[in-house]
Amino acid sequence: MVALKLAMRKRLVQAYRQAPWRKQAQWIALFFAGLLFIGAVIYMYLSVSQAAATAGRDIQILQYQKTSLRIQIADESSSLAEITSVEAMRPRAEGLGFVLVEPGKPVFVPVPGYMPRFPINLAPKAGPDLVQKAILHPDYTQSLWDWLLGSFFEVNSQAEQVSP
Repeated sequence: MVALKLAMRKRLVQAYRQAPWRKQAQWIALFFAGLLFIGAVIYMYLSVSQAAATAGRDIQILQYQKTSLRIQIADESSSLAEITSVEAMRPRAEGLGFVLVEPGKPVFVPVPGYMPRFPINLAPKAGPDLVQKAILHPDYTQSLWDWLLGSFFEVNSQAEQVSP
């Protein structure tokens, strides 16, 4: 009986044991799956590194453009200052027929219908009488506790009115 059990057990193990070529195929498949996984990780690393390098280069280009624009703006500002300086403007004005007016000698001509510009006053004058009280809606000045009690009593009063 023991021999029969061993024989049955050996047949059962042999029936479920895989063929050697299947084991080799599984190991080859696992090897290629591992290679595929490693390749995917390497691809992800390289693509992220490439994107970071491209972004860094774009930032460098933009910083260079920013610097060159600032230099150009400074050059234009200094050119404008040179052109509009007193030394440069005086000969051009005299060439156009303008004369230097001494203080107290200009003549002002009144023009009918002209309304002069008045300065804009954006803030009221400082003073103790101008302090105003903040305008808040009454709902925003009520505490949470007051609101809960008020709504509770309001519901109770409505329930008493409804009941016969």
